[in-house]
Amino acid sequence: MIRSASGSPLRLHIAVIIAVFVTVVFLTPPQTNHTSRPDGIHYAAVVRWDLEAMKAPWCYRLLTPALVRLAESTGLFDDPFKPVTYPGVLGFLIVFWFILRNRAIAPWTATAVTAIAAFSYPSRKLIHQMSTADPLALLLLCAGILAIFQNRAGRFGLVTLLGAVNREAAFLLVPIAYIYWAKKPVDRDALTRLAWTLPAVGIFILIRLLVPVEGPGFWSFYADPAYLKECSDAQGGLTGMLTLTYTTFGIFWLTALLDCIRRPTRICAVTAVFALICFASCFFAHNTSREMMPVFPFLYFLTARFADRNRRWLPLILCIGVFQSLVKFSAMSSWHPFWLLNFRLSWLRGLELLVFLVLLLATSRGKKEMEATRSWIA
Repeated sequence: MIRSASGSPLRLHIAVIIAVFVTVVFLTPPQTNHTSRPDGIHYAAVVRWDLEAMKAPWCYRLLTPALVRLAESTGLFDDPFKPVTYPGVLGFLIVFWFILRNRAIAPWTATAVTAIAAFSYPSRKLIHQMSTADPLALLLLCAGILAIFQNRAGRFGLVTLLGAVNREAAFLLVPIAYIYWAKKPVDRDALTRLAWTLPAVGIFILIRLLVPVEGPGFWSFYADPAYLKECSDAQGGLTGMLTLTYTTFGIFWLTALLDCIRRPTRICAVTAVFALICFASCFFAHNTSREMMPVFPFLYFLTARFADRNRRWLPLILCIGVFQSLVKFSAMSSWHPFWLLNFRLSWLRGLELLVFLVLLLATSRGKKEMEATRSWIA
């Protein structure tokens, strides 16, 4: 039997994650009308392969619609998106747990943080609004991060290849892989490893040349000034984007920041760069929260790293994370008591800040962490 470093069976941790996931599914009823949202309409057109209704960029995201079409053809499911969304969400949670273990996070700390992730954005949002390519996109993203950490260039190339067929977000990891692998500004070895992603680039371009599209294509779609203004107005301009960026993950921005204050390492720089790349993509989309979704593995990893070094505070982080989720998703939950629906988001922000200050004042860097910081800066 495979066991974790603490001696507990691996299957026990996976069972806990599955149990939490099932609980979240029970608390988060899915939308039944997928065509009530623009994304659902566009993905449904790709599933039907309706050439007169397929629009960029949704028409280029082929993997998820193909799997939905396959599930639909079996006649076994009342909603063909479910057998794609549920395994996708559960899959990225399990792969995320392996990311934490790869970074030497204690097994039960990894399981607790993964449980928080299951209750939080993006898991609950994807379970509720399942007519997107995002569950598989996040699964591939987590698999790509794990490949980067394990220095598996071939596996990373395969992940980007599948990502090129599913959703272009997979390419966001390419600069991150270079930053993580490179030992100097121009590193030939890191560039050689990134050559494994060239087939994915070829597939990405080929799909956009061959797949028919109604209206503007991929490049002209994102270069249209009217579309860019529409994206900005829909999100309240720069101020609105910044606000939505914070509220997407709430307290986990602060716990990640706290970990970087206590132990600034290369992964902190990687997280900052990746968050900026994702934020830049918000200017080309209508939904800031969805564009910031790929940051989740990095923020929750930094949270897990902080919690692993300060385990007595893990219950507090666990409670505030679950409570934050209950408040944010109370309207779409099958369990929404009156007091929860009326708990103001401004109060939640104040509570998050209070928890951050408590953790900031109650924790400090140890000697080993300070030495690790000096060696990284040097």
